[in-house]
Amino acid sequence: MLYIIQHELLKNANIDFAGVILKHPLTNECWIRVNSTKENPMRDIIKATDLAIESVNELKKLFNSKIKVK
Repeated sequence: MLYIIQHELLKNANIDFAGVILKHPLTNECWIRVNSTKENPMRDIIKATDLAIESVNELKKLFNSKIKVK
């Protein structure tokens, strides 16, 4: 999910950098870093998260339609 958020952030012209790292494979801790000098990055993160949720829901519908799950 964080990679989809990163992708949505990088499409935004206000974002200078967006990166995702897995802190440690055994802790399941992920971090995302966002740099923006133009506007409020938190608003951009919220917008990107909403778009990512929509994308994941579309993928879920597509996947379920292909395996005939309702």
